[in-house]
Amino acid sequence: MEDNAVAAANTLLDHGAKVNTADKLGSTALIYAAENGNDPLVRTLLQHGAEINVNPGDTALMAAAEGGRLQTVQTLLAHGADVNATGVNGWTALMYAACSGSIPCVQLLLKHGANIKPRTRGGKSIIELVRESDPSAKYIDMVDEHEAHRLKKERMLHFLKQQGPTE
Repeated sequence: MEDNAVAAANTLLDHGAKVNTADKLGSTALIYAAENGNDPLVRTLLQHGAEINVNPGDTALMAAAEGGRLQTVQTLLAHGADVNATGVNGWTALMYAACSGSIPCVQLLLKHGANIKPRTRGGKSIIELVRESDPSAKYIDMVDEHEAHRLKKERMLHFLKQQGPTE
């Protein structure tokens, strides 16, 4: 099926279709290909000049990261996708990957310099988003070891304060 999509895209593009045309939601063929993890189609669209960091809502990298599409995330990063771009709601690719539980995508995005500090438009951190999406998420520590360490210290301080004076 992927070969058919690539062949169809090549035919359309060779006959004048515009690679960066967006639908009513602002999504392009690249965003849909990334969302579906169709890496051959992503590569074809990029070869035909698809704009990788177009951001009317969310980017192709965000779509791939949310779906845990590791190969597509790798392809997009290799072609210059902005690892720290934010969508309409203020989410980043790292936030999407973490909330969907895609540890390999989280690791790859962090390796490529994803910033763990941004907050959503609603003011939530990535740690808060992950906890809301999966309260039992055991992979939270890998998202931000420093933040996790800080939270552990805060819990310990809170515990010690509850114990009363130690002298």
